[in-house]
Amino acid sequence: MKLEICKGIIIIKGLDWYEFHEVVLKFMDKKINFKTYAKNYNIEISNIGINKIKSLLKTI
Repeated sequence: MKLEICKGIIIIKGLDWYEFHEVVLKFMDKKINFKTYAKNYNIEISNIGINKIKSLLKTI
């Protein structure tokens, strides 16, 4: 799993099918807005801090 930051947008890359769905469910539970790319299992997040994302991803 790799975090990439571009112009205030955090992109989570390198997820497999299982990790992708776990992250999506976790973000839905925490009511975080995100966009998904099912083609390559990337997730794009805006309007939230990198430290918050890192702490959520540690629990997975």
